[in-house]
Amino acid sequence: MRVLIADDEREVRAALRILLKHQPETEVVGEATTLLELLEQIEIQQPDKLILDWGVIASTPGIVTSWRARYPQLAVIVISGRTDVRQAALDAGADTFVSKSDPPDRGRTDVRQAALDAGAAAFVSKSDPPDRLLAAVQHLRDRPHTTL
Repeated sequence: MRVLIADDEREVRAALRILLKHQPETEVVGEATTLLELLEQIEIQQPDKLILDWGVIASTPGIVTSWRARYPQLAVIVISGRTDVRQAALDAGADTFVSKSDPPDRGRTDVRQAALDAGAAAFVSKSDPPDRLLAAVQHLRDRPHTTL
């Protein structure tokens, strides 16, 4: 599985890269910090999965839908510290949403179930163990590609 990471925070990209580095059959093929870099990397690297910080595309969320026609193999996992953008991310075509800021004691089970009920393939919060994000990525590996 070829993964591209797009986030403007260096620490987030580094943490994801480290976590994914040790996963079998998973290769981080590139990183991007801006929309322009992201578009270039998708074209060059042709990833299977994109871990995308919502802030990178917040001004142009419709771009996710346009990727569907051009890159049908691409699964998009949107991450954000803003939980209020979850539905916008899913409506824009993300396969799943991962919250960077969901506190551990605030209804994680209910939030996770709501995301799954809304059609997300997986839901992971910042307070979950790191391997939960990896499990979400692996779950999407062989998932048929659909637009939400």
